[in-house]
Amino acid sequence: MLEAAAALFAERGFLGTSLADIAEASGVTKSNIFYFFTGKDELWKAAVDHVFDSLHSQVDTPGLRDFTPSWELFEAVLREHVLTCARQPAYIKIPLIEGSQHSWRTEWLAERHMKRSVAWFAAFLAPFVDAGMIPP
Repeated sequence: MLEAAAALFAERGFLGTSLADIAEASGVTKSNIFYFFTGKDELWKAAVDHVFDSLHSQVDTPGLRDFTPSWELFEAVLREHVLTCARQPAYIKIPLIEGSQHSWRTEWLAERHMKRSVAWFAAFLAPFVDAGMIPP
């Protein structure tokens, strides 16, 4: 259900996706959705959490906390990030769609997930800046 919801929200946005669409795409009834979620808002949050938590679990590895900066590592991490985004297009599409106009979803997404992504990337870049490889 979360995969289907995330895919539809990524393609159509929150406003363009109905619970009936999600039920049909996930092969459940609308009443099954209401068994697990109080409504579309809660399902959207759970679907977005699913997308971002999946990506963060792949890139937030202990080995990337203590390393010697090198261009090879920098390129490998960026390449893997781009490939992961290609495998999970909802990670890119949902923020683009929701960021096109201000709403509670924009605020929630920025606070809950985008801050985490930016903090991770800043922590990853810090050793490169400290080594003088990247300007501050």
